[in-house]
Amino acid sequence: MLFKSINPKNGQILREAIPFFTREKLEEVIDASYDAYLEYKDVSVQERLQRIASLRENLEKNVETYAEALTNEMGKTLVQARAEVLKCADHCKYYEENTEEVLKTKHIETAISNSYVQYQATGPILIISPWNFPFWMPFRTAIPQLALGNTVLYKPAPNCSLSAELLEQAMVDSGLGDAFKLLYFDTEDTEFILSNHKVQGVGFTGSTKAGKIIASIAGKYVKKSLLELGGSDPFIVLEDADLDKAAQQGCISRLINNGQACINAKRFIVHEDVYDDFKVKLVDNFASKTVGDPLDESTNIGPLARDDLHENLRQQVISAVEGGATVALGDMSRLENPAVAEEGYYFHPMVLENITEENPIYRQELFGPVASLYKVSSLEDAVKLANDSNYGLGGAVFTEDLEKAKSVASQIDTGMMGINSFCISDPKLPNGGVKESGIGRECSHEGLLEFANIKSVSIPK
Repeated sequence: MLFKSINPKNGQILREAIPFFTREKLEEVIDASYDAYLEYKDVSVQERLQRIASLRENLEKNVETYAEALTNEMGKTLVQARAEVLKCADHCKYYEENTEEVLKTKHIETAISNSYVQYQATGPILIISPWNFPFWMPFRTAIPQLALGNTVLYKPAPNCSLSAELLEQAMVDSGLGDAFKLLYFDTEDTEFILSNHKVQGVGFTGSTKAGKIIASIAGKYVKKSLLELGGSDPFIVLEDADLDKAAQQGCISRLINNGQACINAKRFIVHEDVYDDFKVKLVDNFASKTVGDPLDESTNIGPLARDDLHENLRQQVISAVEGGATVALGDMSRLENPAVAEEGYYFHPMVLENITEENPIYRQELFGPVASLYKVSSLEDAVKLANDSNYGLGGAVFTEDLEKAKSVASQIDTGMMGINSFCISDPKLPNGGVKESGIGRECSHEGLLEFANIKSVSIPK
């Protein structure tokens, strides 16, 4: 896929295609990143964090510029684009305040030695990011690696090169330019890059299918892979839940980023005693949202990011209905024709129900503003249905019984859970999943150590 930017609200070409780097150019950039690493790893932690603080200040000062770029390139609302930029600033702040303590040498006395453990950088790390959060996705891995002393090679999404170049310039302006370098390459060159002995690992966010390919390449060359892949997050509503709160929180979660986030609530699993009431409330919440120009402050839902994404979701919904699902909210006539670029890749919110295990979407991830409703008769059935998925990223449970909620949260096979709140991605908390939703953790102190050399040194007594 070519690196070409198109505004999804009107089909306007923001930038013509950028040529892929030749292999000679890729080697040149990798060599430069490695040479920068040899110097950067010896820069004091305090100096590295000062540069990250400068980056944070840059984000806070230029939030409007960056937010508008994100909105124009991938269609998220301006309100949510601002929130994304400020979340990146908060991410920087976390590592400014916590890196020194996490990386502090740990002294350990054993029976035969006085020993210690060091946390050291390893080299250039390749980061491959998707289009849905053009700043937040690379920031999640890049900032802790830059704090540790690694350098970063960054491949942005093909439709978000303008945002990537703004990010690169922000790194340069903050004194991190040598440690952060853009790569434009075809997917066929992924193995060429990971086979280079100077590259020490890969952080990838994207589809499970692509993640499996990247992990297999990394494994072939004994390189660590950090993967945050797809999700079909369960949102469990039990019979004693606050239905107004659950419906409001569920609506927010499902529609964040125009419904294009891996940790959106996607499968609403509702106890039969409150199913009908919850459905009405959820539908009302969905129906109240405004679809339109993402630069308009009153808009709640902008266009999907690309025409192929719109077409894929359109076909999934059509197949779901042909497979027996019924429409609780939405107009199927809107899906009769593919989206037209000049009219924008808009997809109006939908709620589907009566989805059987045989339905095509039962095990699929729907990436857009479409919710799936499931009715269960017991807590045990809710847990069973929640876990009946190849994915295991995030989830949520709503009940007024906190102890019951904690018990349910511990039983759900996910890396993250929300209790009486939708699942969130927070710089202070480890972010990641299990099963086909990925391996490893980003954010928090776990993210700082993902690509660290954790070195034990023993000194005989």
